[in-house]
Amino acid sequence: MKRRRRSAEAAKAEILEIAEGLLVRSGPDAVRLESIAKEMGVSHPTILHHFGSIEGVLLALQQKVSRGIREDLLGLLKPSDSPESRLAAVSKALAEISKPEKGRLLAWLVASGRDPYPPVEEQGMAKVARSLGAGGEDSELMNRILLALLAMIGESMVGDQVRARLGSESVVPDRDAFRMWLMKVLANPRD
Repeated sequence: MKRRRRSAEAAKAEILEIAEGLLVRSGPDAVRLESIAKEMGVSHPTILHHFGSIEGVLLALQQKVSRGIREDLLGLLKPSDSPESRLAAVSKALAEISKPEKGRLLAWLVASGRDPYPPVEEQGMAKVARSLGAGGEDSELMNRILLALLAMIGESMVGDQVRARLGSESVVPDRDAFRMWLMKVLANPRD
């Protein structure tokens, strides 16, 4: 097999993409140096060269996933947008957060004792709240943001399983119907 030359940054990005794919497809036990190296077509010391250990890979993966979710959300929320387009952007962001593959990643991070979000010093969630127009004094909006995020994270982790146990498919909403209902409740809490 011909050796492929990559920059250090490209190699790290590819390693993390492969590790994330392994985690989503096969669970945390599949994320091993040998598995990543085999899929990438390199030796496992190459992975060690870039990350030092499997823990280094896992930490970088955690940061990549959590920052990616935040950046996706911030990218959808433009300060100059109309309220209607901002609502559509929030709905799209919540749909992204509620995907089961993101839930598996978040569940794995939490279960393995890792904080699933970037360091608090980055103030990423505060940036999201400010993008939505929440100031420090707007506790009602902050509570709505918190409810939406927690609901969609829960949806991503166990939504399908809970739905299956609730009963009748004609009554229990699917992921999109639930998200739309939640958006309506959050937009008009007094209705």
